[in-house]
Amino acid sequence: MEGRPRQVQRHAEDDATRMADVGRDMEELQRLLKSPKARGMMGELGLEILLGDMLPKDRVDYQYTFSDGKKVDAMVRLDKGLLPIDAKFPMESFQRLMEASPEDRPKARKGLQDSVKKKVDDIAKLYIRPGEGTLPLALMYLPAESLYYETFIAREKDEEDLWDYAYHRQVLPLSPGTLSAYLKTVAMGLKAAAVEQNAKQVYELLATLDRDVKAYRKPFEVLGSHINNAHKQYDES
Repeated sequence: MEGRPRQVQRHAEDDATRMADVGRDMEELQRLLKSPKARGMMGELGLEILLGDMLPKDRVDYQYTFSDGKKVDAMVRLDKGLLPIDAKFPMESFQRLMEASPEDRPKARKGLQDSVKKKVDDIAKLYIRPGEGTLPLALMYLPAESLYYETFIAREKDEEDLWDYAYHRQVLPLSPGTLSAYLKTVAMGLKAAAVEQNAKQVYELLATLDRDVKAYRKPFEVLGSHINNAHKQYDES
């Protein structure tokens, strides 16, 4: 009986140690995310993981470079054109909104909206380039569901509709969940296109075989006629 309280105490101490470690890790992560470069890398990494899991490797180029040297985080190669995807994470504006008091919340939401609108404008201006083979559409990846919700779903009364703002600039904002669903549709289309392409190749092979058979048919008929005549002459002899 005496050993049991000690065991319980030891487990409690272990739990406290683990919680302290988690707390330090969270603090370290928060310090890391204060760097815009680090946030950008995290967004790009999350995007790369999603694309790698959902699409064939030969269909995606990372850090795709345009003719003027501008780079987009990812470019998906579709049969009808290139689809640019760029990850955006307005961390400062989002964090101010999360920490704002009820009185300061409208101002903080306005700051987040302005930040996201600028990122939408940048994507539309920099990456939608039909002259270089892109579709007239680009995707904006927001690497947090809460950020996507606060920006495009939880619209307050009399606030501007950012979804409509992005739509009219041919930019489609997506969260990890909605991007995953979108990529499933894209992957199904790519598989269907691959099946169709294979069917075309088989048809072309059969057509070539048919032409070859027809080309050899006449010589074989002539050869058969000669053999038949020779056989008759043999029998007569």
